[in-house]
Amino acid sequence: MQKEEDDKIRKKLGVAGGGLPAIEALLLKHIGFPLLKTFMSWNMGMKLFEYEGERILNDVKQLDDSTLFQKALIPKILGIEDNSRYYSPAMVLWHLIYVGKTIQDGIISLSKNEKLDFVVKIENFKPYVEISRNIVNEYETFLKEYRRTIEASVKDKYIRNYHAHPWFGPLNPHQWLILSSIHQVVHGRQLRKISELNA
Repeated sequence: MQKEEDDKIRKKLGVAGGGLPAIEALLLKHIGFPLLKTFMSWNMGMKLFEYEGERILNDVKQLDDSTLFQKALIPKILGIEDNSRYYSPAMVLWHLIYVGKTIQDGIISLSKNEKLDFVVKIENFKPYVEISRNIVNEYETFLKEYRRTIEASVKDKYIRNYHAHPWFGPLNPHQWLILSSIHQVVHGRQLRKISELNA
């Protein structure tokens, strides 16, 4: 019965990878993110990533298993495409870990002047998979290791070696770090909205 309801809701949403509304996409690509790339330092980006991560961790640690895996259809919020409006808190955590580890590896490789051999596609990072009941602990471990892993291996943070994001274009290691911190902010807001609706 729940699966039927899930399928019914998902069919009404936009396709995975469909992107943001046109005006929102233009404003973020040409005004919002360029300002952040210009004025947010590496250290500021890392601190924001960790701060938002701790907020998310504190929020999900208060949820029981049932609520952790309970989906909610949230209204449109800035930075999230239509397809991502029907998640559970556990799905948000899975997405943050998967995207975060991919960016983490990418930052390190780009900083060493290496090229990445894949194209970033939003639809490939959707949490439509079986998610571990241990997902909160997995997120906590990921959060603890993020800065340490990057800073132990990163070489040139500002190197002119780029890899493209489908919404924001070519980014270097520093710019990918800034994006990862904003990604935490956006999905932290998503998670809190889900929790409000599930309360």
